[in-house]
Amino acid sequence: MARLAVLGADLYVATIEAWLAGRITPQTQDHTQAIWCDRLRKSHGRLDWTRPAEVLARQIRAFDPWPGTFTSWGDTSLRILDAEPWRDWRGDLAPGKVFCAAERIAVATGQGALVLHTVQAEGKRGLPVEEYWRGASGFVGALLG
Repeated sequence: MARLAVLGADLYVATIEAWLAGRITPQTQDHTQAIWCDRLRKSHGRLDWTRPAEVLARQIRAFDPWPGTFTSWGDTSLRILDAEPWRDWRGDLAPGKVFCAAERIAVATGQGALVLHTVQAEGKRGLPVEEYWRGASGFVGALLG
C-alpha cells in the first residue's frame, strides 16, 4: 500500500491496513463525550486584554488567517498579526496599556505582557510594530480595547 506524504500519514495508513485486515472493530460514538464547537465568527477574534498573555498569544496563532485577531485603538481597529508573551515581565499597568521597555513594544495583559511584532491598521498592510509606531503618534502609552 502506498504511503501518504502528509503529517500523521503513517498512523492513517496503519489504521486503514488494520481495518482492511479485520483487526479493528468499528464502535459507535459515545455522544455524551462529544463536544459541540460553534462556527467561528469575526467577533471571536477580538482580544480581551484582561486575559493572560499566554492565552492571547495562542489566540493570535490559532486565529491566523481566519478570523484574525484585533483590538480597538480609539475609533479604529488594529489587527495583531504576530506577538509573543513576555514571560518575565513584571509590572502593574492596566490591561491594554501599550508600553515600551527593553527595546520592545508590548501591551499589559491580565497576567504578564504581550510583545507585539506585526500589526495592521485598517485599510493598510501589515507592518513591524516599530515601523507602525513611528507613524502613529500616541500609540505607546495608549489604552487598547
